[in-house]
Amino acid sequence: MTGATPISPLPACWPAACAERRCGPGRPRGYDPDCVLAALTRVFREQGYEATSVEDLISAAGLSRSSFYNAYGSKRGAMLAVLQKHCDVHREELRGLARAGDPPQAQARAVIDGHFDAEVAATGCFIGDAAAELSARDADVQAIVSRFRDRLVEDFAALAAPLVGEAEAPERARAAYALALGAGVMRKSGVSAEAVESLRREARRLLGA
Repeated sequence: MTGATPISPLPACWPAACAERRCGPGRPRGYDPDCVLAALTRVFREQGYEATSVEDLISAAGLSRSSFYNAYGSKRGAMLAVLQKHCDVHREELRGLARAGDPPQAQARAVIDGHFDAEVAATGCFIGDAAAELSARDADVQAIVSRFRDRLVEDFAALAAPLVGEAEAPERARAAYALALGAGVMRKSGVSAEAVESLRREARRLLGA
């Protein structure tokens, strides 16, 4: 894990210049895939999967219908691509918060804080929202989210091992992940900021941070 710019509250937002740029309509080649995925992410985040139409996605991405279907095959294909990208970006940004040369405690705190910030963001957690809406009936969504969860827990455990011991680190990492997930749910239900922060402090403690 190396040094990087601190994570944003919306971990899967692509670079601002890309996210704001519309890719030209009807371009089967040469459009920026990250630009397109950023546009699709905004639509799914704002409207949810069921309320989003293919026309919404095509309009937001600035693609022709043929380009959209060539790239993603369907609305579901677009969602899977967006979700996978979101998971990959979030994990890499978190790993980047563990700055090389920082003490182990500081690295663990930075990463768990970054994940908490994403879970309790005012816009909600896109991964959690997608899982809640789709994973019970879509095995591919469930697989993407499960793989993301397992890898993130492994990252937490690797950070915690020097602080709490290798034997305890995996269980503590799973508990810290669960606390962050619970904090996101509590945030949506309107609990106080202090209640959420108490979960953050406990997650830090579990990781030795």
